[in-house]
Parts: sequence; structure tokens; C-alpha cells
Amino acid sequence: MEKFIIKLDESILRRFDEVINNNGKFFIKHSHDRKNKNERSWNIICAIKDRIADITKYLNNLMLNENNYGNAFDFLNFLNHSAVLIDCIYTLLNVINLNIESIKDPSSIFKKDIIINEGCEDKHKDDNYFKYLRSLSSVHPIETSRHKVYQKYDFEVSPFIVWHSKLPHYNGDLILIIYNQDGDDYVRYIYIDEIFEYVNSRFEIINLIINEMEKHAENKINNFRKEKIKDIVDFDNYVDYMHNLKDEYKNRISEENLGDFDYVINAIKQKITTESNKPKVELYIKALKYSITFLHKQVQDLPKNLTEEKYTGIKYPNKNRELGLFDELNMIDNKNYDDYTLSKSYTLICDNYDFIYRNENRKLVLMLPIFNDVGIIINENESNFELYLLLKTALYIKSFEFDNVLSRNIPKKFKPSNI
Repeated sequence: MEKFIIKLDESILRRFDEVINNNGKFFIKHSHDRKNKNERSWNIICAIKDRIADITKYLNNLMLNENNYGNAFDFLNFLNHSAVLIDCIYTLLNVINLNIESIKDPSSIFKKDIIINEGCEDKHKDDNYFKYLRSLSSVHPIETSRHKVYQKYDFEVSPFIVWHSKLPHYNGDLILIIYNQDGDDYVRYIYIDEIFEYVNSRFEIINLIINEMEKHAENKINNFRKEKIKDIVDFDNYVDYMHNLKDEYKNRISEENLGDFDYVINAIKQKITTESNKPKVELYIKALKYSITFLHKQVQDLPKNLTEEKYTGIKYPNKNRELGLFDELNMIDNKNYDDYTLSKSYTLICDNYDFIYRNENRKLVLMLPIFNDVGIIINENESNFELYLLLKTALYIKSFEFDNVLSRNIPKKFKPSNI
């Protein structure tokens, strides 16, 4: 009893995953219209990507004609999952507006037992014949009537489909038994090599999709590079500049990490209640503004290599750390202080947590000795945001007592010795 297993090229999946991760942001607002309903293409693309990956791995491990059942249930399983795989691929073609007509090859893969009824023409013969076989053998075995091009009868039903070993006097790898409403019968012979070739041919369309997505992304990037982002001099104040830079970042790079921009905006707007704390906070904010000059260049140029100094502001990095100066200033920590408390301090400025939880974390932050260590005065009347800003300021000042990314890369004029 001969066994069969398909081999879909899984290296295509790795390339597909890479192009989605690198360029998917350019399809977030790429509208996919189905039945007059606009949907977010990014959600569709992610769902399709995961489905394709899982189905491909499943099919590559699905041995056919291995179990001795009556019906060829393993083949029906293969047909159904292959149909989902192909539907995912064609839906993706629609999402990225790639012309399906140029993809669907009118030439025939199915040749050995295909009959096209007289006077009928089918320019997508492979796709539609596959649908006909699946309809009759699996999804509509008690009524297949919408594939007139291939049906011998207007109305067809199928009691079973079996592997050749069950009916060795017939041809084909599988035998599909068909009746009409009058009791007449005939058989369709299915050849696994044709089924595998068809599924592989549809699977390889992913390569064309990858190329199209890369081309679309490259065109988008080139257009962005030509459009000059407004600079600080184009605004009356720094807050307005930050709002614009945030919008540009969202449009060009990602909808993630936008909270970092909000943090800077709120830090600039925050009034410091204790006069002696103001110079320290102002120094920290100056460092943030300095780091944003590099972030601005990154948003403008959209470089492939994000680790260059002109985009990170970091000339002397830590090993295996690829964050820019802006990120480092937003993520300052210090191992000399309670790690748990520092990790929970962000809840002070996050509205997703209830009052009791945030208040408990506030108490922990107030107990940290770092404020006293750097001469920041806490009177416990500060708002949660001001307290968080003072904590970040304290961590910033304290960081210059040690060798780290900030102490090595922040210019002297923004260091605590200038307070």
C-alpha cells in the first residue's frame, strides 16, 4: 500500500514571516473591502500568516493512505486544510491589491481524468476543478450541483471515496464514486501527484506576495524619506513639536511605544511643586530633548540599520544592547535600588490599574532612598505623574556615578555636575 506525503517549502514561511514583521506596519491602514465593510488589513494579514504557517506544517506531516479506513478520511482532511490554505493565500492577494487574474494560471494541472462539458469554458480550470472534487467528496457529498462545467449530471451525490487499494481493479490513486438522482453511477479517478502539484503551485504564490509587499514597502519608505518632517523651528513650542513627531512616528514606523512621546510631553508640561527640584528635572528634560534629535533623524530617514550612532545617539554602547538614547532615558533603572519597586513604578502614570493598586505602589516608591541620595525633596503632595518624573530624574542623576550607557554617551553639559 503506497503512502503519500506532500512537501511544501517551509523556507517560504520564514521569508514571509520576516517581510510581515519588517513591513507589516505599511499595511495597517491598507483597506481591505469585503461586502462594503472596511476592515483593518493588519489583523487579516496576521491571522492569515499564522494560519498558513500552521496548516503548512500540518500538511507536511500528514501521511496519506496510512490507515485502513473505508472512506479516505485522511485525504478528505488533506483537501479541507489545503482549501483553507489556498483561501488564505487568495485573500492575502486581495488585501495587498495584487491582481489575481495575473496569478491564476489558465493552463491545466489536472489532465488525467478531467472532462469539461461541451460548450463550457473555464479559464480557472485548476481552481474550479479542485473545488468540484472537494465539494463532491467532502463538503457537499449529498448535493453537488454548482459545478456544471465538470458534472456529468445536473445533480450529483457521492457515497464514498476510497484509496486504490480498496478497489484495485480501478485506475487512479483514489476512486470517487458518484450517483445521480436517477440511480445512475460513474467514477472519478483522482491522482495524488496532480493534487500535490496543484497545492504546491498555489502555495508558491506566497513568493509573489512577498515580492509585492517588499516593493510596496520600499515605495512607501522612499516616499516618506522625500517628505521632510517638520522641525522644532516650525513650531511655537516644544510640546507641539512632540505631538507632530509622535504622529510622524505612528505613520512611518509603528503604533507601538507612543506612550513614550506622551511621557515627554507631560514631563515638559509638568509643574514642579518644590523649587529646589526644578534644576534637576530641567536637566533630565534637556537630556530627553537631546535624545529626541536622534529619534527625529530615525523617523526622517527610516534607516535599515538602526544601530548607527546618528540614529541612536550612542557611541559607546553596552554589549548586546541595541536601544537608542531616547529608549535608555525612558527605561532608566538602577540595580542599587529595589528592583521590584522600580518595575512597578510605571503604574503611577498608567490608568489601566485601579486606585488601590496604584496607591500601594506609590507608597513603595516614596520609601526609596534614591530621592535623598541625590537631593530631591519629596513632600508627598506630588501628583503620581510628578512623583514618577522625580523618580526618573533621580535615577538619571544617580546613573552618572557608574559606568553605563548614559554616563558614557550623554554630553557633559547635560550631566549633574552642571546643576
